[in-house]
Amino acid sequence: MKCGFCGADNNLNAKFCISCGKKFKHQKKEDNQKEKISIENSKFKHGKGKKKKIIIGIVLLVVLLVLVAFIVVIKLNKKPMDVFKTTMVNIYEDYNKKVMDDYDSFYMNLEISPEINGSGNIDVDDMFKNFYLQITGGIDYKNEKFTYNFITKYKDGELFNTDIQYDDEFYLTLNNLLDRSIIIEESDFSDLFVKADLKSTKIVLKKIIDAFNDSFKEEYFESNREKITFDGREINTKVSTLNLSKENAKAIDEDASKRLASDDEFINAYANVVGDTKENVKDSLKTEDSYDYYEDTKVKLYTSTLNSNLLRAEIIVDDIIYQIDLLGKNNDVYKIAIIYGGITMTFNFKCDFEYGKSIDLKEINNPITFEEFTLDMLNQITSNIKNQEGYKLLDNDVTNLTMMSIEELLSLFLGTNYKY
Repeated sequence: MKCGFCGADNNLNAKFCISCGKKFKHQKKEDNQKEKISIENSKFKHGKGKKKKIIIGIVLLVVLLVLVAFIVVIKLNKKPMDVFKTTMVNIYEDYNKKVMDDYDSFYMNLEISPEINGSGNIDVDDMFKNFYLQITGGIDYKNEKFTYNFITKYKDGELFNTDIQYDDEFYLTLNNLLDRSIIIEESDFSDLFVKADLKSTKIVLKKIIDAFNDSFKEEYFESNREKITFDGREINTKVSTLNLSKENAKAIDEDASKRLASDDEFINAYANVVGDTKENVKDSLKTEDSYDYYEDTKVKLYTSTLNSNLLRAEIIVDDIIYQIDLLGKNNDVYKIAIIYGGITMTFNFKCDFEYGKSIDLKEINNPITFEEFTLDMLNQITSNIKNQEGYKLLDNDVTNLTMMSIEELLSLFLGTNYKY
């Protein structure tokens, strides 16, 4: 490279002339150009690396989604026999978790409401939906006492409100109907306060489930998809069906019985539960049941296509369908239906129970015995029934439906002079 000032020859990369010492003017431009090229190269390499990472991330995400989809497909496409086995095990585990082995008291709250559909009369169907029964109370095993309250309503109006309780004496109290409680003398509830051996019961239940699960064969089962109305909405379900023909039922029964008869833990636990000898338990398992009058039966399990949760169980025997829906977050609401001849009779159950809760009895003052019960008291009860809000609402609907009051209908069926 020649110097622009003195013409001397210099190295290509020289910054100053070796002859006159002048700084080369173009060097800064070259430096800037080199720096620019370096930056561009750096950006290119960085961009190329970033793009490569994004591509790798996308590939990994796709692989993950494929694996998840594969697992879901495998889970949702269980064989029907596996669905039955899993369901039976889950039922046991749920029972084992909720039911305590040892406790001094047991308290429950049970709510029941009926429904009927297909009776041929919409007004009759609607009337049934307005009834409601609630049972609350519990048993104190340690102190041998119990109390229960029964409330029956129609359209939220009370029909009956009755208390029963026991603490050395058994009392019946007709709340709002009679102002004195009735003593039911010579009542023996000693058997009621004998607690079940729940530890042995759990062993028996687990052993029976295992024996039946081991006795199943794939040819007993079939599956399909079906859309059902569940909890007021249409949903798609997987239906797993166990065909209990006479031959299948007999084969399962014989195989499960042999397994249980050879299981000493089951024999001991079952003998404790039923209060019998081990020999008698073994003999009962060896007895061959007759299937001459057996009706072919189908058991269906309806499970969610999303998570395989059990939604409905169904038993079909000779054109009669027995159906139970599991509702509520904790499966604590049950809808039990009997379907026959186009008519569906349904009972909605909600049950809560609690162990160890204090069982408090009401104070009973001035009770009477049955011998002291008078005709005036009976008249008082019937008069008060008619004044109950629930009775008035029911009587009004019955009259609109039949053109006759409840009292007139009772007179018609029980006798022309019947009065209450």
